[in-house]
Amino acid sequence: RRLTLWFERQEPAAWRQAAAAGAEPGPVRRHVFLLGYPRSGNTLVENVLVSLPGVRSLEERPTLAEADLAFLRDDRALEQLTHLDPALAARHRQAYWQCVRAEVPDVDGQVFVDMAPLNGIKLPMITRLFPDALVVLCRRDPRDVVLSCFRRHFRVNPSTYQMAGLERAARHYDAVMRLVELHLAALPLPVHVVDYAGLVADFDATTRALAEFVGVPWTEGAREFGRTAAAREVRTVSAPQVRRGLFDGTR
Repeated sequence: RRLTLWFERQEPAAWRQAAAAGAEPGPVRRHVFLLGYPRSGNTLVENVLVSLPGVRSLEERPTLAEADLAFLRDDRALEQLTHLDPALAARHRQAYWQCVRAEVPDVDGQVFVDMAPLNGIKLPMITRLFPDALVVLCRRDPRDVVLSCFRRHFRVNPSTYQMAGLERAARHYDAVMRLVELHLAALPLPVHVVDYAGLVADFDATTRALAEFVGVPWTEGAREFGRTAAAREVRTVSAPQVRRGLFDGTR
């Protein structure tokens, strides 16, 4: 709510302009933030992407931890984003890529996917620090998402604590996704939406469009996402389901 109130006070035109003057390109060929809300298909989409050639990914790791503390802790910190100092931005980009390389040593020159569903609330900061980044947004019927979050046993943090009650989970989902939509309407980041129902109904067409957006060739390996997930250290609660294949919510 605090982030929403702050962004509602911003001048939209200022955010549609060049996001970070003088920002140097990162070490990767394409930089993708994969987000949405937990249980919206993020883990599935991540493993589809990693099954394609030239894609590396990092799943729900604190890659933005230093930037979070610098820019998101209160309204005064947030105001730094309005006219971001280039030297400060460069320091936080360097810290980000150091964190990424520590987890994914062979990331340079690849397509890199940073998967963290709730990073949607940080999109103004992401826009300023990484103006060339792409956003893949996973969407699923809110009723499915909220009920699924309520039924799962997450490791407790300030966000997942809200999922311990059905009404609290619904309120949290609403607050997060309202803010995400507010950001996407105003920010210049290219966005591709993956609808979970569409993914299940027509997997090949949906994943082909996704591959084209991130700039990699589609191969039949995309269909082997379950095998990919089984070979990786998938940390999310969705791991067992993703390893079994597509799930349409009917069984």
